[in-house]
Amino acid sequence: MKIFSFPLVQLKDMAYGTLKFPLCLEMPVHEDNKVDTQQLYQGENLFELHIHQAFLSPAALSQAGDPQFASFCTYSFYDFEIHCTPLAVGPQPLYDFTSQYMVTTDYLFLNYLQGALTRINLHQTAALDHKTLAVGWLHFDKVLETVEKVYGTAMLTGNNGEEFGTLEYWMRLKFPIAHCLQVYNKQLKAQAYLSANVLGARKAQLEEVRRIFQHISKELLHTSLSEQH
Repeated sequence: MKIFSFPLVQLKDMAYGTLKFPLCLEMPVHEDNKVDTQQLYQGENLFELHIHQAFLSPAALSQAGDPQFASFCTYSFYDFEIHCTPLAVGPQPLYDFTSQYMVTTDYLFLNYLQGALTRINLHQTAALDHKTLAVGWLHFDKVLETVEKVYGTAMLTGNNGEEFGTLEYWMRLKFPIAHCLQVYNKQLKAQAYLSANVLGARKAQLEEVRRIFQHISKELLHTSLSEQH
């Protein structure tokens, strides 16, 4: 196997993910990145989720009671904490907010992107308080097919299922998912190889201890028999 020819230090770096991502400059580079991708390690990726703008229906404005009310959105992604957009005002609030997540591209994350739905809440502010006016759902499966921006539209519904408008968003992965999974597989193989080496070393050590113990036991038995005679 190819990875077995790597130096031990490099193999450990690969196994434990401590080697910096080696192919950053070979991948498509987006000029507006906010995160320095040189911080990424092997098997890591940068996922961006941009909440752009909502277009609220007359029913939503009627429920709000004020066409120029202030609103914001909250949402969560994968196992990260909840994010919150800035405040925006009016029937077509422009949030223009991007969340960036440094993720480990393993099969758990892949399954999440393929099938998960993330709920996004649109809240109306009222003095120092707020209430949830509408909810929508974000889909992520299309992002697996490209490293370009993938645009989506979420339908917004009220508490009783009313149609309250739409919300535009986009998402993007920095590196192709196939490449990251290849790196992840190499990492698993390196871990397995190192584990096998450690296990083999422990077995050899136990065999040596057993051999020494048997030798000492024979010497003690021989000494004891000699003393009896």
